[in-house]
Amino acid sequence: MKKTTTFVCMILLLSLTACSTRQVVDKLNGSTAQRLVTLSVDQLIGELPESPLSELQNAKVWMNTHFIREDPIHTYASARMKAEIDKRHQVIWADSEKGAEKVIDVFFTSLATDQDSLGFSLPVPTVTTESNEIGRIDIVALNMYHGVSELYFYVRDNATKVVVKAERSKAHIRTDKLILPIISIPISTLD
Repeated sequence: MKKTTTFVCMILLLSLTACSTRQVVDKLNGSTAQRLVTLSVDQLIGELPESPLSELQNAKVWMNTHFIREDPIHTYASARMKAEIDKRHQVIWADSEKGAEKVIDVFFTSLATDQDSLGFSLPVPTVTTESNEIGRIDIVALNMYHGVSELYFYVRDNATKVVVKAERSKAHIRTDKLILPIISIPISTLD
C-alpha cells in the first residue's frame, strides 16, 4: 500500500507543473479583445511626445501609415493618429504627398492582444480539431489578457529634406485574473 501511495504521489507531483505560456491572439472576436486593442491605441496616441509632432503646427501635412497587414485595426489606429495630430496642431491636410510641407510616416509595430498565464497547472489531454495543444486546469495562476499597441514615426520637411525620428512608443491595457482553487479574482479590469 505504501509503494502504491508513493507512486501515485510521484505521478501527481510530476503532473503538477509550474509554467508560463504566451499566446498572441490573431482575431479580435468579442468586446473585451476589441476594447483592449482600441483602448491601448487611444492611450498610445494620446501620450505621443510633442517633439517632433510640434513641427507639424499649422503646416500642410501628408500622413502615411504602415503595418504588416491591412486590417480594420490598422485603419482605426491611422484615423486615431490623424485625429490626434489635427487636434493638437491644427494641421492642414494635403491632397498629396508632393503638395505637403511636412510628411509623417507612422510605423505601427503592434496592434494586437496577448494572453499570458503564469502559475501552477495540471495538464489535461484534450482532443480538438483545431490544434494539438494540451489543456490545463489552473491550480494557482495569474491569467493575463493585454491589448498592446506600439509605434514609431518620422517627420520629414519636404523643403529641407530634414527627417526627424520619434522614439518608439508603447501602450498596454490589461485585464488580469488571479486563479485560485475555488475562486478567481480580477486584479485589473477595463474601465
